[in-house]
Amino acid sequence: MWSLRYLLMWCGMGMIAVAAALLFCDSHREMKRQVATGEGVCLAEPRTPWRASTALALLAWGPVVVAAGIVVAQV
Repeated sequence: MWSLRYLLMWCGMGMIAVAAALLFCDSHREMKRQVATGEGVCLAEPRTPWRASTALALLAWGPVVVAAGIVVAQV
């Protein structure tokens, strides 16, 4: 049972890390596009797609909460 708990915990943390990496990559790609087209970097108007990374981060809490509910008793 402890292996299931840690598997769920690592999956949840991995999904949160992937969501953060998605945000970083999308922001970096958008800044490179702005520089290449001559628009300049404007931090006041971000065009980063937040929907995918937000959904992934919210879904990641499911396995983390389930893993926190698993209690392993050692004999």
